Parts: sequence; C-alpha cells; structure tokens
Amino acid sequence: MPLVCKYWHELYRSQDASPLHETLELNFRKEVERASAREWGQEEDDEEDWALRHPGYASRLISWAADYPIHGSRVISWAERRAGSVRKLHFEGGFRGAFEDFSPWDLGRLVTLTGPSLVELRIGRWGFEELRKKRFWKSLRDPVVPARQLRFLVVNDDDGVSESDVEPLGQLAGSLEELALSAYYINASGSAIHGSRLPRFPEFFCALTELRYL
Repeated sequence: MPLVCKYWHELYRSQDASPLHETLELNFRKEVERASAREWGQEEDDEEDWALRHPGYASRLISWAADYPIHGSRVISWAERRAGSVRKLHFEGGFRGAFEDFSPWDLGRLVTLTGPSLVELRIGRWGFEELRKKRFWKSLRDPVVPARQLRFLVVNDDDGVSESDVEPLGQLAGSLEELALSAYYINASGSAIHGSRLPRFPEFFCALTELRYL
C-alpha cells in the first residue's frame, strides 16, 4: 500500500480507514493455548480436540502460561501506530502467568491511546484483578469519557467498582447504550454473589438517556 498511495500514513489514521483496524482483541488464554499447542507440535485449528485426547496438555497450560505471556510493550507499540482507528477494545482473561509482562500501566496506556476513538470497551473476568486498578479508571475518565463516543462498556471486576470510578460515566448521556459492571465474589457467609458491589444505585445512571441495557 505505501507504494501505491503516497499519503498512506494519513489514510491509515483517518476515520475512513477505521475498518482496517477497528477491533483490538487480546485473549490471554487463547495466546497461551496457541503457543503451548505449537510446543506440543499440533495445529492451532484443532487444539481443542487435541487437548481432549491428551489430558496432560490442559494441566500444563497453567505452568506454561508464564513462558508465553502477552508482551505489553508489543501491544502498545501496535496501538501507538494505529491510534485513532481502533473502535473496539476487547480483553479476555486466562491463566495468571500470561500477565507476567502485562502490567496495570499497560492496560491504562492502551485505553489512553485508543480512548478518543473507542465506541466499545469490554473487559472479561479471570486474571484482570491486578490490572484493573485506579490507573484503568483514570484512563477511562480522561481520554475515553470526554470524547463521548463510547456506546458499550462491559467491565467484569472481582473487586467491584466504587462510585467515584463510575461517576464520570454520567457524561456519556448522549452515547452510552450498554453498561455492565459486574463482580463475582464470596460474601461473609461463604455464598457466591454476583453483583456490582456498588453501595447504592447511582442517580446519574438515570441521565443516560440512550441506555438500552444496564
């Protein structure tokens, strides 16, 4: 493309080129499975069937996770070159070792880089407990909310969220269509609870006039 389009760099970052890199998806579990599957010498497309036939494979995934982490620096480098074209940012969790080289700073930096153009942000459960600290909510508050383009926000957080974390979302009254903030934890009686852990229903939620799912 650079050979046939003199202004490719400008086109690359433009809104019209957004379908080129519309979705940035990080699936930590999948990356570990792919890397360890290659280590065992089997094709990626049949890794699930292969794992069922080799019980030892599934158990070793956990111990191998630290050997095949997603490198935060590489993902950030990718995002830096494509800032302005990423519309959807998806994270899926996995084995704890897969996060060895991916820090809370990396997560915050990714959200900051892609924030102004984001319309969808989804963060899954399992493994993100240490990553979703105040840095993430600050990055959400600073570059994402002011752009007022975010339409879908799904955050699964085992620690729950605070009112101060979610209060800035009130500024998304004209865009936010889906908001899901969930936590899965064990209460004092030992029962599993699925909820938001917010002490009360935030009044500003009522100002989200475009909301279709809460």
